[in-house]
Amino acid sequence: MGERDRRDLIIDATLDVCGRCGYETTTVDQIADAAGVTPSDFVDYFPDKDAVFMAVVEDLLRATAAALQHVDASHDPEQALLVATTDVLVAIVAGRGVITRERMLALAQTMTPQQGLRKKASSARKRVLTPALAQRLGVAPENRRVRQAVMKWSAVAGGAYLDRLSMADHYDPAQD
Repeated sequence: MGERDRRDLIIDATLDVCGRCGYETTTVDQIADAAGVTPSDFVDYFPDKDAVFMAVVEDLLRATAAALQHVDASHDPEQALLVATTDVLVAIVAGRGVITRERMLALAQTMTPQQGLRKKASSARKRVLTPALAQRLGVAPENRRVRQAVMKWSAVAGGAYLDRLSMADHYDPAQD
Protein backbone atom coordinates (compact mmCIF):
# COMPACT_ATOMS: atom_id res chain seq x y z
CA MET A 1 0.00 0.00 0.00
CA GLY A 2 1.37 3.40 -1.00
CA GLU A 3 1.73 6.41 1.28
CA ARG A 4 -1.17 8.21 -0.38
CA ASP A 5 -3.38 5.12 -0.09
CA ARG A 6 -2.64 4.79 3.64
CA ARG A 7 -3.28 8.50 4.16
CA ASP A 8 -6.61 8.19 2.35
CA LEU A 9 -7.50 5.10 4.38
CA ILE A 10 -6.88 7.02 7.62
CA ILE A 11 -8.91 10.00 6.37
CA ASP A 12 -11.86 7.83 5.40
CA ALA A 13 -11.71 5.88 8.67
CA THR A 14 -11.64 9.15 10.63
CA LEU A 15 -14.65 10.54 8.79
CA ASP A 16 -16.53 7.26 9.17
CA VAL A 17 -15.84 6.68 12.87
CA CYS A 18 -16.43 10.33 13.81
CA GLY A 19 -19.65 10.28 11.80
CA ARG A 20 -20.92 7.15 13.53
CA CYS A 21 -19.60 7.67 17.05
CA GLY A 22 -19.43 11.43 17.31
CA TYR A 23 -16.43 13.68 16.95
CA GLU A 24 -15.95 14.36 20.64
CA THR A 25 -15.94 10.73 21.74
CA THR A 26 -13.87 9.29 18.89
CA THR A 27 -10.29 8.42 19.78
CA VAL A 28 -7.19 7.99 17.65
CA ASP A 29 -7.10 4.36 18.78
CA GLN A 30 -10.60 3.79 17.38
CA ILE A 31 -9.67 5.45 14.11
CA ALA A 32 -6.43 3.50 13.79
CA ASP A 33 -8.30 0.26 14.46
CA ALA A 34 -10.91 1.09 11.81
CA ALA A 35 -8.15 1.97 9.32
CA GLY A 36 -6.21 -1.20 10.08
CA VAL A 37 -3.14 0.71 11.25
CA THR A 38 -1.47 1.19 14.60
CA PRO A 39 -1.95 4.41 16.57
CA SER A 40 1.72 5.22 15.91
CA ASP A 41 1.08 4.75 12.17
CA PHE A 42 -1.80 7.21 12.50
CA VAL A 43 0.51 9.75 14.17
CA ASP A 44 3.06 9.30 11.38
CA TYR A 45 0.46 10.83 9.06
CA PHE A 46 -1.51 13.13 11.35
CA PRO A 47 -0.68 14.46 14.83
CA ASP A 48 -4.35 14.23 15.92
CA LYS A 49 -7.85 13.84 14.51
CA ASP A 50 -8.21 17.61 13.95
CA ALA A 51 -5.29 17.41 11.53
CA VAL A 52 -7.18 14.81 9.49
CA PHE A 53 -10.09 17.17 9.00
CA MET A 54 -7.79 20.08 8.23
CA ALA A 55 -5.95 17.98 5.62
CA VAL A 56 -9.20 17.53 3.72
CA VAL A 57 -10.06 21.22 4.13
CA GLU A 58 -6.58 22.10 2.81
CA ASP A 59 -7.15 19.83 -0.23
CA LEU A 60 -10.36 21.71 -0.98
CA LEU A 61 -8.76 25.11 -0.46
CA ARG A 62 -5.74 24.33 -2.65
CA ALA A 63 -8.13 23.19 -5.39
CA THR A 64 -10.08 26.44 -5.01
CA ALA A 65 -6.87 28.49 -5.14
CA ALA A 66 -5.87 26.65 -8.32
CA ALA A 67 -9.33 27.19 -9.82
CA LEU A 68 -8.97 30.94 -9.23
CA GLN A 69 -6.34 31.00 -11.98
CA HIS A 70 -8.98 29.97 -14.53
CA VAL A 71 -11.72 32.41 -13.55
CA ASP A 72 -12.41 35.20 -16.03
CA ALA A 73 -10.39 38.29 -15.12
CA SER A 74 -13.50 40.49 -15.38
CA HIS A 75 -14.93 39.04 -12.14
CA ASP A 76 -14.43 41.03 -8.99
CA PRO A 77 -12.57 39.22 -6.18
CA GLU A 78 -15.69 37.99 -4.38
CA GLN A 79 -17.23 36.70 -7.60
CA ALA A 80 -13.95 35.01 -8.50
CA LEU A 81 -13.92 33.19 -5.16
CA LEU A 82 -17.54 32.15 -5.68
CA VAL A 83 -16.86 30.87 -9.20
CA ALA A 84 -13.70 29.00 -8.14
CA THR A 85 -15.43 27.40 -5.16
CA THR A 86 -18.43 26.47 -7.26
CA ASP A 87 -16.16 24.87 -9.87
CA VAL A 88 -14.48 22.76 -7.16
CA LEU A 89 -17.80 21.68 -5.65
CA VAL A 90 -19.38 20.88 -9.02
CA ALA A 91 -16.37 18.72 -9.90
CA ILE A 92 -16.73 16.84 -6.61
CA VAL A 93 -20.43 16.20 -7.15
CA ALA A 94 -19.68 15.06 -10.71
CA GLY A 95 -17.14 12.54 -9.42
CA ARG A 96 -14.04 14.25 -10.79
CA GLY A 97 -13.08 16.44 -7.85
CA VAL A 98 -10.15 16.69 -5.50
CA ILE A 99 -12.12 14.59 -2.98
CA THR A 100 -15.11 12.29 -3.29
CA ARG A 101 -18.67 13.46 -2.76
CA GLU A 102 -18.94 11.06 0.18
CA ARG A 103 -15.84 12.54 1.78
CA MET A 104 -17.19 16.05 1.29
CA LEU A 105 -20.53 15.15 2.90
CA ALA A 106 -18.87 13.34 5.80
CA LEU A 107 -16.56 16.30 6.33
CA ALA A 108 -19.47 18.74 6.42
CA GLN A 109 -21.56 16.51 8.69
CA THR A 110 -18.81 16.22 11.28
CA MET A 111 -17.30 19.70 11.06
CA THR A 112 -20.49 21.73 11.05
CA PRO A 113 -21.33 21.35 14.75
CA GLN A 114 -17.66 21.65 15.84
CA GLN A 115 -16.88 25.30 16.46
CA GLY A 116 -13.16 24.60 16.95
CA LEU A 117 -12.89 22.88 13.59
CA ARG A 118 -14.87 25.64 11.90
CA LYS A 119 -12.45 28.24 13.31
CA LYS A 120 -9.47 26.23 12.07
CA ALA A 121 -11.09 25.95 8.65
CA SER A 122 -11.65 29.72 8.60
CA SER A 123 -7.99 30.35 9.43
CA ALA A 124 -6.90 27.89 6.74
CA ARG A 125 -9.23 29.57 4.24
CA LYS A 126 -7.58 32.92 4.87
CA ARG A 127 -4.08 31.44 4.81
CA VAL A 128 -4.57 29.62 1.48
CA LEU A 129 -6.91 31.91 -0.42
CA THR A 130 -5.30 35.25 0.48
CA PRO A 131 -2.05 34.68 -1.46
CA ALA A 132 -3.91 33.06 -4.36
CA LEU A 133 -6.28 36.01 -4.69
CA ALA A 134 -3.43 38.50 -4.26
CA GLN A 135 -1.53 36.81 -7.07
CA ARG A 136 -4.63 36.93 -9.27
CA LEU A 137 -4.95 40.68 -8.67
CA GLY A 138 -1.21 41.33 -8.90
CA VAL A 139 -1.03 42.89 -5.45
CA ALA A 140 0.49 42.04 -2.09
CA PRO A 141 -1.41 39.64 0.22
CA GLU A 142 -1.73 42.50 2.72
CA ASN A 143 -3.75 44.50 0.19
CA ARG A 144 -6.95 45.78 1.76
CA ARG A 145 -9.13 44.63 -1.17
CA VAL A 146 -7.72 41.10 -0.97
CA ARG A 147 -8.14 40.85 2.78
CA GLN A 148 -11.67 42.25 2.54
CA ALA A 149 -12.69 39.81 -0.21
CA VAL A 150 -11.30 36.79 1.64
CA MET A 151 -12.92 37.95 4.87
CA LYS A 152 -16.28 38.30 3.10
CA TRP A 153 -15.86 34.89 1.51
CA SER A 154 -14.98 33.39 4.87
CA ALA A 155 -18.17 34.90 6.30
CA VAL A 156 -20.18 33.38 3.44
CA ALA A 157 -18.65 29.96 4.07
CA GLY A 158 -19.17 30.33 7.82
CA GLY A 159 -22.78 31.33 7.21
CA ALA A 160 -23.23 28.21 5.10
CA TYR A 161 -22.04 26.12 8.05
CA LEU A 162 -24.49 27.85 10.37
CA ASP A 163 -27.30 27.50 7.83
CA ARG A 164 -26.53 23.78 7.68
CA LEU A 165 -26.92 23.64 11.46
CA SER A 166 -30.33 25.31 11.30
CA MET A 167 -31.48 22.74 8.72
CA ALA A 168 -30.22 19.77 10.74
CA ASP A 169 -33.69 18.39 11.41
CA HIS A 170 -34.61 18.16 7.73
CA TYR A 171 -31.26 18.05 5.94
CA ASP A 172 -30.46 14.84 4.10
CA PRO A 173 -26.70 14.70 3.36
CA ALA A 174 -27.27 11.94 0.81
CA GLN A 175 -29.61 14.15 -1.22
CA ASP A 176 -28.92 17.82 -0.41
